[in-house]
Amino acid sequence: MQRKAVALAVALASAIAIFNMPAEAESWPSKPIRFILPNPPGGTNNILARML
Repeated sequence: MQRKAVALAVALASAIAIFNMPAEAESWPSKPIRFILPNPPGGTNNILARML
């Protein structure tokens, strides 16, 4: 019985901690990020950087 009570208390405390976190969007970065790639356009690095 004691083990069940401790498990229930831990589960309740973790659920409260998870649902109590603020859900706000961060304002960083406020400007677009610019990548400078040393390779020509159309290459593999360019395609991967655009997907990123």
